[in-house]
Amino acid sequence: MMGRAILKYAKIPARKARLVVDVIRGKRVDEVIELLPIVNKKAAPMLLDLVKSAVANVKVKYPDDKYTDKDLYISKITADGASYLARFRAASMGRATMIRRRTSHLTVELTATQDKLKALEDAAQKKTVSVAEKISSTVSKTVSKRVKKSAPKEKAAAGSK
Repeated sequence: MMGRAILKYAKIPARKARLVVDVIRGKRVDEVIELLPIVNKKAAPMLLDLVKSAVANVKVKYPDDKYTDKDLYISKITADGASYLARFRAASMGRATMIRRRTSHLTVELTATQDKLKALEDAAQKKTVSVAEKISSTVSKTVSKRVKKSAPKEKAAAGSK
């Protein structure tokens, strides 16, 4: 998981939200952003905003990696039931029946594609190697300076014996 966004207590039943969730599960983010505006369901605009929020979270969390919409895909997306708003409607013979206005929790998790992850690992490996080379060259220079400074003292001490 690289980035995540959660919408709690969305005013839509989880059953209706799952109709759209099942369509976009596993797709790349750029495909989802093109697809959701043309889906004629109430959950589509909610999920579009949620996916955009998750992308923004990835860009804030990893600013140096320069992720684009093509580099990310939806690895996990859920629509879980939440509490409901209880309302009452008048019924026959002076009774009242309860109306449950259901809500849901929507969660989107994004992950980078394997190509992007491999490229980042390669870049990190190169950076680690270059840093290690710099450190080793600095250490060797320091050691050689210390050896040069200590060498005349040893010769002087050997000559006096």
